[in-house]
Amino acid sequence: MLTPTTCTMSHLCYNGTRKPTLERFALMTRPLQIVLMGLSLMVVGGIYAQDATPTPTPIIRVWLPDELISPTDIDLNQLILDQSSAFTEEEGIIVELRPRRTNDVGGILSTLRSASFVAPESLPDLTLMRYQDVLNAQREGLLQPLEGRIASGLLASLGNTLRLGQIENTLYGVPYMIDLSHLVYNLPDEDASRWDYASVLQRNQPIIFSAGRSTLSDMFYVQYVASGDNLAGDGELLPDEASLFSLLSFYESASDSGIVDGFVLNYTSQADYLPLFESGEIKTALLSSTNYLRLREENRTLGIAPIPTTDGRMSSVMNGWVWVLVTPHVEHQINVVKYLAWMMDEEHHAEIAGALQILPSQKTAFRAALRNRDLATFYEQLLDVALMPLNTPTGSFIRALQAGLATVITKERTAQQALEAILQEEDE
Repeated sequence: MLTPTTCTMSHLCYNGTRKPTLERFALMTRPLQIVLMGLSLMVVGGIYAQDATPTPTPIIRVWLPDELISPTDIDLNQLILDQSSAFTEEEGIIVELRPRRTNDVGGILSTLRSASFVAPESLPDLTLMRYQDVLNAQREGLLQPLEGRIASGLLASLGNTLRLGQIENTLYGVPYMIDLSHLVYNLPDEDASRWDYASVLQRNQPIIFSAGRSTLSDMFYVQYVASGDNLAGDGELLPDEASLFSLLSFYESASDSGIVDGFVLNYTSQADYLPLFESGEIKTALLSSTNYLRLREENRTLGIAPIPTTDGRMSSVMNGWVWVLVTPHVEHQINVVKYLAWMMDEEHHAEIAGALQILPSQKTAFRAALRNRDLATFYEQLLDVALMPLNTPTGSFIRALQAGLATVITKERTAQQALEAILQEEDE
């Protein structure tokens, strides 16, 4: 594999050799655009004077997160370059693609924060961000609304995922790629067709999930919402004594039988146990659709299932990558919207999603991206009932729920004792 090394700002080098990367796209396509503009001028040359000043070729600057699109993935980069080049030929708008770090100092969000004050001219016109970063960026005034700019047909095609781009009923982003949480298992000799609580307890197979997160795990979040009417319209979880007792009782039984034990509290993310699942040491685990789709390339025998609920009804949590508008310049915004429409074309969208091994945000593109009808059907059904990520992931009630779950799993408290502690915390 080629290893990136330090090079000039406008290029990315690999072991000292320049390769066609995303950062070189503007340079690669500029001669082509000069030719196209020249042809346009030749066509209208009989109308305008020969010494007329040519109109500058418009350029839009797009940042791509390295967590989603690796600068070292040459095949994927070429696919994105090809799609953007085709857009340039169609619209006469140059697209400058630049890979950027997703997190930490120098990441997309931190760079938007700092550059908006000291170097606004260096900011992108358009970038991809994770949903939580979109929320933070919008609160800080770093994004421009997209309300009224996106074609109604595209908005309709997004369906349930559209909510990832909306903040207080205003459109601030266009969801591009998504994750859905669900179980993945490697149980070839087991009947794994039912995932209600009774069937899970009867099957008696351990289930691993990231119970040690500082916020509520996706597993517990989905199960709590599925157990009653306890999710407010603004996405806030509400206390529900009956739902809580039912759920904590399930974990008390699961802990007693060894299906879930205190060791899951050591896992703060899926990355902590993913190698153990790959090696076969773990047989059933909560994974994102992206992790599953990438594992599936090596092992087509893996099974998938929804998160267990009282009656086995499907539910999930969705998250994803969202296109957001940064530039305040109207003429750039118009060109960005054209590029968004091009990249969200169903065929283009499915092609990139398939190469990334990730779900596209448009459900209608699932089958083309996955190339498997049964798999697409599973994800279509899961998406229809998927919950948004928690909008208050560190609230006092959330912390009380997580603490209550931990004490039941480790047998420090019974379900009833944990329930009383949670309700007491909420009353204080």
